[in-house]
Amino acid sequence: MEEIKILQGEEEFKRLKEAQEKSIEVQRYLVYQQKLNHAYVIQKKETDTHVYISQCEYKPMFNKKMILIRKPMSGITYDKVKKTVKIWFGKKPKDTGVCISHLLSHFNIEWYNTLYAGAFYETLTQSLLQRMIRGVITNPRDYAKAILKGHKNLRETGLSAESLFKYLCSSANVSVQPFLFYCPAFKNPNQLVDLITKGRLNWRVADMVKQARILDKKIDLNWSEKRLDAEHAEWTRLIMQYEIDSVEEIDFDYPDLDMPEGLEFIKTNREVFEEGTIMKHCLYTNYAYTIRNKTYFAFRYEKDGVRATLGVDVNTKGPRFSQMFSYRNSEIDEEIKDEMKAWLEEDHVIEWFKNISSKLGVKQEEEALDMLW
Repeated sequence: MEEIKILQGEEEFKRLKEAQEKSIEVQRYLVYQQKLNHAYVIQKKETDTHVYISQCEYKPMFNKKMILIRKPMSGITYDKVKKTVKIWFGKKPKDTGVCISHLLSHFNIEWYNTLYAGAFYETLTQSLLQRMIRGVITNPRDYAKAILKGHKNLRETGLSAESLFKYLCSSANVSVQPFLFYCPAFKNPNQLVDLITKGRLNWRVADMVKQARILDKKIDLNWSEKRLDAEHAEWTRLIMQYEIDSVEEIDFDYPDLDMPEGLEFIKTNREVFEEGTIMKHCLYTNYAYTIRNKTYFAFRYEKDGVRATLGVDVNTKGPRFSQMFSYRNSEIDEEIKDEMKAWLEEDHVIEWFKNISSKLGVKQEEEALDMLW
């Protein structure tokens, strides 16, 4: 017995074949005016011993006459005798999803559609696929159990099969590889799944995951917000000790300046690095050079539970408010910004910045243009 059937793309392929029957002039017009679409054809061939599913692209080209260029894309074979599968071209299951879905439909296996497609194909292995076809794995929960059974490191984190099942069914924005990296960082990874599936995994917890893996620590989601903040700051400090040795120590040697409560200079090159690292913004990467040259000034702000970084431009006319953001460039209350702007307009502050600028010979752009004219 041998049966060949087109499962998908039959109409597009038919239009290409019909175009081959037309005159040379019409073919030339159709190809060069791009009136013909590529056909992506999925075929199934079944014999007494095998089932073959293949996906090919058919592309029209003109060379004296219209021809179809056939490009194999993916494929899979099921051996009925050995009850094994073989994925073509050395590809992984996640890269052969469309052929796998048709193979599973051939065996009337549909329960996997309960799982989120991305999570299913990323976790699927050749062994799991074979067990699905053989009837060893017959439902989504058994699938989650099978993943855990074959993944010792994940199993040892304490993640339950039920939590893994919930994750696999969720269209969460955390894909499988990051999820596998996250789990060992948590004291109870089942709580992590609740955060992910409810869309409540925030940037701070995500940042702490890498820190926990580096420091071999565990995140406890029962911690209060205050405790999470404290642990995050401490872990950041510990990791910075590994990095800061490579940062040159330069003291900017600022004269004294009266400032509002909660505001202080970031006064060394290493402090610039620390501020950028702690606050997760570009202060060090984008502004270190101008801060060293005293054409840009950075301040650390901390008052009434608000933590932010203030940036100030300077020229011969004095200071100019540049920006003020909290963690990861998140916004702060406009009232705080207004307070800083008002402070920068005070006479003694303007004079302080003018003195800094004049010593460096900084020229304002308008003055340079006046000289040209």
